[in-house]
Amino acid sequence: MPISPRPALRRASVAVASLAAVPVLAFGSWYAASPRLTLNAMQSAALSGDVSGFSDHVDYPALRQSLKSELRARITAEADAAPRNSLKALGLAMAIGFVEPLVDSSVSPEAVGLVIASFGQGNPLAGSPALESLSLLATPDLSIRREGLDRFHVTVEGSANAPELLFQRDGWSWRLSGVDLDPLAPAPVPAA
Repeated sequence: MPISPRPALRRASVAVASLAAVPVLAFGSWYAASPRLTLNAMQSAALSGDVSGFSDHVDYPALRQSLKSELRARITAEADAAPRNSLKALGLAMAIGFVEPLVDSSVSPEAVGLVIASFGQGNPLAGSPALESLSLLATPDLSIRREGLDRFHVTVEGSANAPELLFQRDGWSWRLSGVDLDPLAPAPVPAA
């Protein structure tokens, strides 16, 4: 009796299907785990004082631009709510001019190094809201919210008004690219 080629064909089909499933499973695993792995790497670098390791996960130009937009929007909203011809309105109008140099000087690897140094001391961070928002990375209970394949948001779990850190995919890794200081408010329009 001749041997049927069907079992060999079936084995070949199973082998091809298995090989095709490997990249799909690998991508799915990466997609599910990579944001948490990035946060763990950033937390580990921050707690061990590794500024370079932490900075590998930060897109400083994009982060600075995001913070400038956030701060301008906050100051503009405060100025619009202030009584006309008041000292508060004058002060807020002048504050707009300080946003750019403040953010440029406080969002740098050196400034982030100072923030990282304060993590181990338990000192509350004072000063720039940008640097204060980075301190949430030292919190163990972080919540990740996906926004498509290229973005995710991180905030403290169970906190409705905590700032959100925004991460953007860069190749096969993730980089901190923005901060939403008031996630419940409408998104600010970026300044040109």
